[in-house]
Amino acid sequence: MTSPSLVRPDPGVGAAPRRRLTLLLRSIGAVAIGAVAVGVTATPAHAADAQFADANLNSCVQQALGLPSETPVSEEQAATLTTLRCGTTVDSLDGIESLTNLESLALSRAPLSAGVEPLASLTSITSLSLTGTSNLDMSIIGGMTQLTSLNIGSAPLTDLSALATLVNLTTLGLNAVGATDLSPLSGLSGLEALSVKGNRLTTVAPLSTLTRLHSLEVATNQIADITPLASLTRLQNLNLLSNQIEDLTPLRGLTGLRTLNAQLNQVSDAGPLSTLTRLTSLALDDNRITDLTPFIPLTALEILTINDNLIEDVTPLRDLVFIETLEMSGNRISSIAPLAGLVATNYVRFDRQVITLPEIAVGAPQENPIRSIDGSAAPVTSTTAQYDAASNTWTFAAAGNNSLTWMIRDIGIGSWSPFSGRITQRSVATAGSLELAQSMALGETGTHPAPGDTVTHTYTLRSAGTATVSDISITDTTPNLSGFSFDWPAAEGVLTPGQVATATATSTLTQIDIDAMRLDSSATATGAAASSPVVSNTAPASLPIDGLNGISVAITADIASVGEPAAVGDSIGYAIIATNTGTRTLTETSVVASLPELSALLIEWPGAAGVLAPGEQVLITTEYAITAADIEVGSVTNEATASGTGPDGADVDSSASVAVELRSAIVTPGPGPDPSPEPTPTPEPTRSPAPGTVEPAPGTSSGDLAKTGVDGSTLTGLTLGAMLLFGIGAAVLAETRRRSRVTQGADRNE
Repeated sequence: MTSPSLVRPDPGVGAAPRRRLTLLLRSIGAVAIGAVAVGVTATPAHAADAQFADANLNSCVQQALGLPSETPVSEEQAATLTTLRCGTTVDSLDGIESLTNLESLALSRAPLSAGVEPLASLTSITSLSLTGTSNLDMSIIGGMTQLTSLNIGSAPLTDLSALATLVNLTTLGLNAVGATDLSPLSGLSGLEALSVKGNRLTTVAPLSTLTRLHSLEVATNQIADITPLASLTRLQNLNLLSNQIEDLTPLRGLTGLRTLNAQLNQVSDAGPLSTLTRLTSLALDDNRITDLTPFIPLTALEILTINDNLIEDVTPLRDLVFIETLEMSGNRISSIAPLAGLVATNYVRFDRQVITLPEIAVGAPQENPIRSIDGSAAPVTSTTAQYDAASNTWTFAAAGNNSLTWMIRDIGIGSWSPFSGRITQRSVATAGSLELAQSMALGETGTHPAPGDTVTHTYTLRSAGTATVSDISITDTTPNLSGFSFDWPAAEGVLTPGQVATATATSTLTQIDIDAMRLDSSATATGAAASSPVVSNTAPASLPIDGLNGISVAITADIASVGEPAAVGDSIGYAIIATNTGTRTLTETSVVASLPELSALLIEWPGAAGVLAPGEQVLITTEYAITAADIEVGSVTNEATASGTGPDGADVDSSASVAVELRSAIVTPGPGPDPSPEPTPTPEPTRSPAPGTVEPAPGTSSGDLAKTGVDGSTLTGLTLGAMLLFGIGAAVLAETRRRSRVTQGADRNE
């Protein structure tokens, strides 16, 4: 972990441009240590003297007024002071009341054990900075409502509620005060700059209302979620250093940002930063970033520090035309050749790279992957590797863990540009190894795959070890798999190190596969190397199989037992056929008829109750006794609805109806779909105890099936059988009724 890098503030938002930095430092150096006076001219002491209880405070005032240390400060002189900055320890503010025109006060080492009550009299003060104060009465600070700038640092200040009254603040610093809750600040809508570094904050939610902020520092806290910052669209400078942030997505819309510091967090995806095209300074040290692609649009960057991450490819940085300082130490960069032509006016750093290479056999050559800015190989040194500069490779003489290093002190970019690092690689004794991969593809099919369709399995087999492997074979768990057809690079069943062979085999799709909506396969290769068995990895493959859930229903009516005119009690017979018109097996299949008080249903399932394989049908027969209400209406309509559930959990249903005109006994078929396929043979019918409903298999529940239907006039097979059954039933019913009428007539004659 590196120490945090400085991120240069953007010129125009609080920091001086670089070309004025030298003049600024010279000006600072000309000021006496401990105090600065602004707009003050020394005045002879001829009035009453101001009395300061604290000698250091008195000395600071003297220096600010340009008075010798032995010269008293008059009340008149004190009244001329407008700015006072004191860097020496101050314990008491008694006497500061004399500075009646003081506008700005900064005490950088101010225990103020005597309290801060004297500040209440400084009504002209608008800027106050206190650091290290141990006895801070916040009610006094809260009463100074004229303040526009307040900074309190390194002081115990867990309760910020007194600050809620300071609505004129535009700048506020509360660094290292132990704060846990920023809620009292949510109403300070005039704030433009806020710093709350080094506290115990876990949330920045109260800051979402501070939409005038252009500078925000929340470094060194315990913040994980920065979503509330998404509303701060005026931000130009943001410091998130040393928190627990993983997701930078909330920053995507802060397109006005010029400087961003997100060092020492847990960021792995820098993608959200790609929209921040105005960034000139970006610090992302000590994160988990692997991909620099999001930085391609950030061509305005002048300072980029991204040390101690997981970066391997630097190509996306080649277009940083304004870059001045670039730090990428402690990554996994093996080549900086993509940056050829990059110009940096300050410096670049690519030192401390960490490269881990795969295991290699003893004696096998390893190509040197390290490339300098011109694409040439960087020489490596090692105590265990034999490096051959001519071939740019190395070998190891014995098995073990190995370390190699390289160092290029200056690659010629800027004033300083080192490129160095360490390579680790384990060397192993000679051994055979096989790597197997598998894929599957479905051959040409109809609209949807069907049982019997061909699936082709393709295998790729590579010798990944350091010894030749022979007697190679493949096994696969797929049922009914054909024999394997191999394409060997040389001798059959033999692969030398690095060689690759391919193989194919075929299997046949089954209804079980279609209902499973996928075909899973698992393969393994075996062989032998130097009489030792070699087993490859397990190579899984999965082939998605699409399909269709479908159902249709048809209903017909038998009116042979209906008289002309119809009478109460006359019987109408019904035959209902539901057909699976899809390619997947349906379960929880049920059929419901709309008429009440139907006779017991006679149900003929082709197999298990409630289950219909593609093309299978279920036949239901029942009867209905005509009522007086039916005769009054003049017709009887019965609607059948079939439903079921596909293997994907999707329900399908279908409805069809038939109407019987009672006066003319004419059957009027309801709307329905095309005829169903010929029904499959079914077992002997069984009777259901639930009139009007076909129950699914035990342990299942009824559902609705897809709205399709079959024209009753074209039904064959089971439908004709049902109609024959209705004819016999009607004849029996008619004979019963005739005998009943004869008996009734005889009774009347008696």
